[in-house]
Amino acid sequence: MKELKFRVFVGGQFYYWGFFDNGNGMQFQGLPSSNVEPLSFKELQERSQQLVRLNNGIEFYEGDLVHLLSNYDTDDPIDCIAKVVFADGAFRLDFHNMLLGSSLFDPDSNWSLTHAGNIHENADLLP
Repeated sequence: MKELKFRVFVGGQFYYWGFFDNGNGMQFQGLPSSNVEPLSFKELQERSQQLVRLNNGIEFYEGDLVHLLSNYDTDDPIDCIAKVVFADGAFRLDFHNMLLGSSLFDPDSNWSLTHAGNIHENADLLP
């Protein structure tokens, strides 16, 4: 079984929950109790962001901002910031409300993806 991780931004910080590999198998880890901002189950579902781990080990969560750079041989390569979203049954990149294909997450693609921040702490980077 693969790890299934989520995060939620509450009270100015991230909290992580899900199924984690503790070295002896999978173990469920719930959210720590917090008096900062109690969440109902529905709010937790709506605000949780799932992890996507690429084949090369790089991890992104929904809501992360990604620096997207094309590695195509051109005089004017695409160089932009996009948001990681889950849409149409796959993790994709949202660039100005245009959903880019999930193949961008393939490490053998002609695209470089690096973390640029997230929608909570770096909203100023949003396109």
